[in-house]
Amino acid sequence: MKNTSKTFKRAIAAFMLITGLCGLSVTAQATLIETHEGLELDAAMITLPSGENGSLTVKQCDECDRLRLKTSADTTNFVIRDQSGNSESVSLADFAKAMRLIDNRDAMVMVFYQIDTQTVTEARLISQKPVARGAAQQKPVNSGPAKQKKSPAWQPGR
Repeated sequence: MKNTSKTFKRAIAAFMLITGLCGLSVTAQATLIETHEGLELDAAMITLPSGENGSLTVKQCDECDRLRLKTSADTTNFVIRDQSGNSESVSLADFAKAMRLIDNRDAMVMVFYQIDTQTVTEARLISQKPVARGAAQQKPVNSGPAKQKKSPAWQPGR
């Protein structure tokens, strides 16, 4: 009878230890705090700043209010990514030029910003077609009517 009592006490102690450890793992959860926000926009929904230190304005929908975000030469990175997935950091002037030359149906802009300061950290132009960059590159020559794709919705990364 003594051995049964010791075995029972050990089983209870092991159960209590396991239950206590499980309870600790549940209470040790961290709270996630959002620090950045990302917006996916049609190129027509964005107004670029006139200079490196200015503000970029976005309108996410026709009924939405405009959102004004600060830009700075120190914090804002302008990037162009073409259909082959190549990315290149460019100046605001080159980014604005590429935005003027693209067809809005073939491109989108992603804007990432810090929520607390409303400061843009990156604006990324993503295009399905080649994007002219700098003075040395020229606009591609159209060799005929564009082929119609089966899916009208274009998704980045495809």
